[in-house]
Amino acid sequence: MASTYTANLGLTLPTTGELSGVWGETVNTGITALLDSAIAGTTTLSADANVTLSVTDGAANQARSAVILWTATNGANTRNVTVPSHTKAYIVINAGTGSVIIKGAATTGVTIATGVKALIAWNGSDFVRISSSAVALSDITGLGTGVATALAIAIGSAGAPVVNGGALGTPASGTLTNCTFPTLNQNTTGTASNVTGTVAIANGGTGQTTAQLAMNALAGAVTNGYVLQGNGTNVVMAAAPSAFNPAAPGPIGGTTPAAGSFTTLSATGLLDLSGAAAGQIKFPATQNASADPNTLDDYEEGTWTMGMKFGTGTTGITYALQGGAYVKIGRLVTVTGFVALTNKGSSTGDAIVTGLPFAVYNDNSAYSGASLNCDAITYTGSITGYAAKNNSAIFLFYQPETGASITLKDTNFANGSGIVLSAPYIS
Repeated sequence: MASTYTANLGLTLPTTGELSGVWGETVNTGITALLDSAIAGTTTLSADANVTLSVTDGAANQARSAVILWTATNGANTRNVTVPSHTKAYIVINAGTGSVIIKGAATTGVTIATGVKALIAWNGSDFVRISSSAVALSDITGLGTGVATALAIAIGSAGAPVVNGGALGTPASGTLTNCTFPTLNQNTTGTASNVTGTVAIANGGTGQTTAQLAMNALAGAVTNGYVLQGNGTNVVMAAAPSAFNPAAPGPIGGTTPAAGSFTTLSATGLLDLSGAAAGQIKFPATQNASADPNTLDDYEEGTWTMGMKFGTGTTGITYALQGGAYVKIGRLVTVTGFVALTNKGSSTGDAIVTGLPFAVYNDNSAYSGASLNCDAITYTGSITGYAAKNNSAIFLFYQPETGASITLKDTNFANGSGIVLSAPYIS
């Protein structure tokens, strides 16, 4: 009868009377050498690939070795090493660059992270970790009531511990008991929506359950009309300056802050801006127009360039002097200006002052007269002008002693003519 083999290690079991003359060789190669491998042998796996260890009865194979040494450069690739699904213990050394799973042909197996050395064994249905150079948190038991549920520990694909997807302490249910927390510090983040109770002021809390009560507790005794202010050492409750105390209204004076802003500033009496450092109201560079006839919405000062044209042309006109200034308060614009011609040019037609800084309001009520002083302009009677609606110009004419006014034209001007004017108008 032929030899048989052990179920787990595949060692030779000679039959009585068998192997005459070759007993020694069979014992050496089929029993002793295989026992040596099973007790102290190492199977080294260096290829970056899934592998099924070889299994042969009565002869050397990979699966019988006591030690599985993984040295492959598998990085992020977790590799499977499939071994026989029966009673056997292995020492697994992961000297590779990625995780490796030791498993049966149809089992989950044990994940060994890179750099970890572990003792694993078959428990009747799968391989499990017996001990490890790095403790697997998922294997920790007996931590106390509710601790395992509260921690919800798992092992990620690379063998790293994962706690609740990265957020500690959000189990569906559970009670954590007998747990001592370290001192909270600046690295403690997040919210505590499920925390009940209060923390005393002495322990860094407010001792209260609402924001309003917390403010009252931190402020101390609350007195109507008092405000929190610094005294150089501490923040204390003190009487508010009269400028900000609704119980004692008064002018905004020397106790106001260096800078501040108001959405709406109302006064029931005199708004006093007579202080030595006061007296100024600033408007935006672009007018924020108001339809309220009682609202002042703009103030601006600036310069403009007063010019001349005859008809629609300015051909050949040159100036010795040219300038102007304006003040705009709300919609009312007051301009002053002057020009002195060196050459009146060749354009012909009505004489018109150009360049007003703002267009005249487009309404018949907006026509406005101008006061002029002229030099080297030929006319009889008196000279004047008007700002016409929807224009940025002043039209010039003269009024004889009798009869209708006459428009000034290019023929009334000479090369040395000059005009000084002032005019108010509605923009």
